Amino acid sequence: MGDRMRRTEALRELEPVLEPGERVSWSGKPVAGQLLVRKIATTIVGLGIVAAVGYFSLRAWLPRLGVDSADIGSLLAGLSGNRDLLVPVLVVAAMPFLYIANLLYENSRWQRTAYAVTDRRLLSVLGPKGKVLWSLGPEKVAFVHVHRMGAGTGDVAFNGRAPGSGTRQRRRLYTFQRVPDPERVAAQVRSWREEREREAVEGGRDRRRIAFPALGFALDVPAGWREGGSSDDGSGAFQVLSDRSPLGVDTTGSERLLELHGPFGASLVLDAAPGGRWSFEEARAVGGGILRLPDVVEEHAELVVGVTPGFSVTYELRVEQPLRRGYTTTASVPVRVRTIVLEHRDLQLRFTLGWMTGFDSMRTTLEEVVETFEPTEISAPGPSS
Repeated sequence: MGDRMRRTEALRELEPVLEPGERVSWSGKPVAGQLLVRKIATTIVGLGIVAAVGYFSLRAWLPRLGVDSADIGSLLAGLSGNRDLLVPVLVVAAMPFLYIANLLYENSRWQRTAYAVTDRRLLSVLGPKGKVLWSLGPEKVAFVHVHRMGAGTGDVAFNGRAPGSGTRQRRRLYTFQRVPDPERVAAQVRSWREEREREAVEGGRDRRRIAFPALGFALDVPAGWREGGSSDDGSGAFQVLSDRSPLGVDTTGSERLLELHGPFGASLVLDAAPGGRWSFEEARAVGGGILRLPDVVEEHAELVVGVTPGFSVTYELRVEQPLRRGYTTTASVPVRVRTIVLEHRDLQLRFTLGWMTGFDSMRTTLEEVVETFEPTEISAPGPSS
């Protein structure tokens, strides 16, 4: 089946699930024959290993029972004539037929599977009635990775979070399996995500004020961003900043005042530490912990936000993200974290900003939030928003 025919069939299977006005920029289907060959080859190798281990184990075990290993054939023949073993023998004999039936079923599913990139989401659909296997919006695509498989095909993998609740949701893998020209497909997905990111930045221009009257300051944050630790994005930046101590330093005695989550892995955490101080030299020396010895890529020993002095250090780290079910294969996803420390009255305010490397518009939005920092009069106990 040629690429044009695959696209035509894919569009036909996608049609029942497309929303009004939704436009398809790419569609395709897996090369089912290659998936079938791969599964058969994997099974043959696995059965060969099991058979070899079983054979040599049997030869080593039978002499302990006083049975000559040369008489294994006659022993097995005697066992097969035992009526008590009739059911197990029949089960073993039926296994090849069950395996063939499963192969035919899987092949049928692969032939009826269609993939698409639309102006709203990534889609995997099972035809002909258009059952949606999974659907991902651009804010849930943490990274795009190509796993080349030969013959001009490969897998294009996306990492996100499975549906659930709470701050520790299960990450899972979404894949366009065995598609032709996977590099071109991956490039189109990245371009699609970047365009949606630009739109998200424009949509984040609306701000709302969060005031901390007991501490004497206020911030303006994007109106649509979520507060709290729960996120369904699954990106490296969220993974890092969801930790109680994002930079692996001692935060004993500090209080977490704010946690914000935006699109495309953009995150902001604000901690306040009375008394003890974290110095610029200590910030530069941060290493180990969850960041695995990050590289310092930018530093400012003296920084002023409005009239408030401080300093900042920017790190780059690589977060391991699973590419296959079972987490046997991973990709290193670059994430940048910037810590901005401001000295405000008798407090040290620590802003920790996180974004996926390459998404500079998200960095700009995060830094704009810090730049809105405004000292106010202390007027009431307890923060409020």
